[in-house]
Amino acid sequence: MEAVQRDYDEFKQPDIDGDDRISRAEFQMYVKNYLSNYPGLAEKDYPKYEDFDHDGDGYINFQEYAQQMALQVQQAEKNSGR
Repeated sequence: MEAVQRDYDEFKQPDIDGDDRISRAEFQMYVKNYLSNYPGLAEKDYPKYEDFDHDGDGYINFQEYAQQMALQVQQAEKNSGR
């Protein structure tokens, strides 16, 4: 349960207007701010908006966010040889 709350808290960070979904503009602002804190990362290294918006409705909801984060963890583990 704590992991779900942590994921939800992370999901809410870019949700500027508090509508429980992330618009493309909110996502882009978040990525820009995130990358400014990690100068070693390039924008190409960060997931794309389209990676998260699974249903293509123009918004990322928490379910889409959680699914994509789980996929990224699986891919990272696979790439690290686990």
